[in-house]
Amino acid sequence: NAAFEKAITASEADLIFAGHQEEWQNLALFHYSDSFEKQIDDLTEDVKGEEKAIRQQIVNRSFVRYQNLRERLLAQAETLKDNLRSFYVSGLYFQRVNPTEETWGPDKALHVQDHFVYSESAPGADWFPVRNTDLQEMFAGMSSEAIADFWQEIRIDNLLSIATLDLVQENFQKELEKLSSQPAYSEDVLHNMHDFRVLAGLRYLIGLCRAMGVTSELEPVLSFPLGSNVMSLFEVARVYDALATGFSYNPEESKNPGLSLIDRIETADGDIIYERDTSKVRAIDGKTSVAVSNILRNVVRFGTGRYAADILLQSNDPALQNQLADLHMTVPVCGKTGTANRFTNSAFAGIVPAVEKKGDGLIVDPESYIIASYVGFDDNRPMVRSSTRIAGSSGALPVWTKVAKSIIVEQNYAGKLDMADMVFSGSSEVPLFYPSEGQIEVPVAVNGGGLPLNQRTVGEAEGIVVTFGKIFSGGEVKPDRYYHPYWRNNE
Repeated sequence: NAAFEKAITASEADLIFAGHQEEWQNLALFHYSDSFEKQIDDLTEDVKGEEKAIRQQIVNRSFVRYQNLRERLLAQAETLKDNLRSFYVSGLYFQRVNPTEETWGPDKALHVQDHFVYSESAPGADWFPVRNTDLQEMFAGMSSEAIADFWQEIRIDNLLSIATLDLVQENFQKELEKLSSQPAYSEDVLHNMHDFRVLAGLRYLIGLCRAMGVTSELEPVLSFPLGSNVMSLFEVARVYDALATGFSYNPEESKNPGLSLIDRIETADGDIIYERDTSKVRAIDGKTSVAVSNILRNVVRFGTGRYAADILLQSNDPALQNQLADLHMTVPVCGKTGTANRFTNSAFAGIVPAVEKKGDGLIVDPESYIIASYVGFDDNRPMVRSSTRIAGSSGALPVWTKVAKSIIVEQNYAGKLDMADMVFSGSSEVPLFYPSEGQIEVPVAVNGGGLPLNQRTVGEAEGIVVTFGKIFSGGEVKPDRYYHPYWRNNE
């Protein structure tokens, strides 16, 4: 597998130079396997319909299988001229290119410009089986070199041509010889194996979760990003805390993680029998925290968290509340919804930013409030009745919003903010800041896939993405590429 992946990389330049970019892209769909027949049986057993067809299609994209089909086709090609009794060329189909009334249909003469495909089944409705007599008639006006080129350009399953297979096979043999001379577990071997890279990535993700305070058992499975691993709501809050602020508290605590919520325990006589010893560790670098916080902010502005976009700045002080009622200013929050399969769980986790020290707005920093809410039945029943389905946005988010509103009032956000600045800002929302990490603000098209806009001023109807890089004249954005392993963040 390592040699095959290196062979694909080595073939890139030749394929692109030859104008075979499509085949180069198709190669990404292939795997190297010499047991595809058994894999088809294993992966399609007890599976029906569209799912079975998709699985079989994936397994069929085996390089070894295509090599076997190549040998079968070329062996058949050697005998066709001497075997005119064979009415059709088994497995060979053609499709007209720019058909006209004179050329359309299976009974018309073949042309070398037509598309030819070798497949175990018909590629589609507009593909016709090739008759041997028609093929020999076309060959009669061609040189031996042109005939050889014809066979080289035939695509198997309309994905890879014989020429491409030969090129990859040649590079495969070269790479296999190089790798065979090295230890089986050397870096050059392992780093070129797709499965190893995926497993290393999943192990890294588990290590990152541990650094952020997750103590639940986590499995390195491909469905990890879809939520197949289970963690407590408290752990979810710890993860969001680390993502937004960059810091994790007591990340190695495992025996009694719930004690992190308790400051100390005293006896009736005032003797301290437990006191929390908090350790603060940087788990996420500052740049990543800023970028992720902004992503979570945009989820509330434009995504599934929009229910929390209208949290008003309010106060317990009647006089101040009268002023706020006229101002009608919202508080920016950040977060993300979560909905389990069959609507069995509804969750929302997010951040209520802290008041900036100058009082001129809010900021996502370690003083922010992290809230995680959950709605669901104890027996994990789906939250479905008639046409009503409780998702993260309709179940947990309203609960989360009520808690956020309470924090804003009880922690006197309005009293800590400079209301004169708020009044004269002319904005309908309290300004939100992020720690300074050299970030840039890029205007993007909200309804255009989030593509950057070639302009420096942004209207209210458009979005802002906080990222890192450079903005050139004309609005072109060149993003920075950086990677900072989590284990280096606390150095």
